Amino acid sequence: CIQGGHAVFITGSGISGAIAKMLAFRLKQLGVEVEAYHIPEGVARSYRPGDVLFAISSSGTTKMTLTQVEQARGVEGVTIISIVSEPLSKIAQLSDIIIVLPRKPIKNADFFLLNTFFEIAATIIVNELILPIKQKLGVTEEQMGKEHQFY
Repeated sequence: CIQGGHAVFITGSGISGAIAKMLAFRLKQLGVEVEAYHIPEGVARSYRPGDVLFAISSSGTTKMTLTQVEQARGVEGVTIISIVSEPLSKIAQLSDIIIVLPRKPIKNADFFLLNTFFEIAATIIVNELILPIKQKLGVTEEQMGKEHQFY
């Protein structure tokens, strides 16, 4: 559902927003049109059946991200893929596909600042999500590199 005239939306806030921007960048390198990587709060998107929304939020409750997920959930046929650390969060509950990553690798791990482990893991997962899309579209790394200069 990444191809075929359907829109791909990507949302996140704060550092999750930076990871969302990276996902948008990688998809653009593959030639996939991305409608928005950061959708400002209060801006309603025109979701249509077949569209895909990627939502990244460690807490799974970030207001701006949750608003976009709720809007997308209101349109039948929109696929919502979320990356969260809280599997019971509102964003996770509204998603079709949920990728759950821990905030810290072990309880009370003081060697990771705030949600650093989630952020590192989400960055790796985003790149892993790109690989099968790259293979399906038949795009080489050389082609991706050429697109790099335009973003």
